[in-house]
Amino acid sequence: MVQLEKEGKKISDLLSGLKEAREKLSLRFTVTKSDFRLYGEEIIASLNGYAPSCDGWTVRKDTYEGIRVSVDENNGNGWFVLRMSVHDPVMPLDIESNETGGTLKICETLYKFMEDQSGIDSTPLKKAIESLKNSAFFITFIPLFLHF
Repeated sequence: MVQLEKEGKKISDLLSGLKEAREKLSLRFTVTKSDFRLYGEEIIASLNGYAPSCDGWTVRKDTYEGIRVSVDENNGNGWFVLRMSVHDPVMPLDIESNETGGTLKICETLYKFMEDQSGIDSTPLKKAIESLKNSAFFITFIPLFLHF
């Protein structure tokens, strides 16, 4: 703050160049294993090994909790964070994309990993994919019907 004051700037000046994501999605997965913290850490470690094998995915090293993955423009144009809840047997997932349909691409790739994990309910991700596909159908095709 002191440095900003010396430069005659405000915090809002730092944020002015940032743009809002086009799509955002937040999900919560229930961990069904009794030692949920240990199992959640195992999932994060496994995803840390899996993510580099996905086209356009880069594991960020500047993450302090969970795993953060950047996704390039050809594979979703955004990022996601998967982490453990502090007290509950839950793993929150936050996804953002800078393009329409980007969260769907990220979800579909992530689901290939999550569906093989026992001890965690990946149903929220499956339902999100179905919902995103349905909304993409309407976004893509409804305007065509309006032109008739």
